[in-house]
Amino acid sequence: MTIHEYETTLIYHPETPEPELQRITERIDGVIGTFEGHKLFYDPWGVRKLAYPIQKQARGNYFHMGFVANAECIAELERVLRIEAHVMRFLTVRLFEDVDLEERQLAAANRQAVMSADSADEEDDRGRDRDRDRDRDRGDRDRDRDRRPPRGADSDSDEVGFSPDTDES
Repeated sequence: MTIHEYETTLIYHPETPEPELQRITERIDGVIGTFEGHKLFYDPWGVRKLAYPIQKQARGNYFHMGFVANAECIAELERVLRIEAHVMRFLTVRLFEDVDLEERQLAAANRQAVMSADSADEEDDRGRDRDRDRDRDRGDRDRDRDRRPPRGADSDSDEVGFSPDTDES
């Protein structure tokens, strides 16, 4: 039996409750397990704007998953996904043919480690970007202040002002 590596991207209805998402995920896991496949990762991407409306919805809840399974699994998986009312769209792509299961599981574990490290770096990047933007905005404000003439620079007028060396006696 030949095992292939697949990725499936799912778009759920944006208002699908969490227990329903869990139930569908367990059903997908069951289908994959029935055909002696193994799930490598399950990555929620969150609610995003769709490129065009699907079922009168402008947004969708995206999930991305990777797994290894035989070819018969895909037909059953897609049949189950078509039946699910909360699944608006899905796409399954075969990445690699005739893969070694242990090797792919190790690669998936490394991918998860990199993804978690990237998410931590992304948080740092957001903070750094926020600081840079704040500094840039302050720079604009300071630059504008430097362009303005200093107060009292219009000495052409005959206004009487305070002068420390004048005697008031």
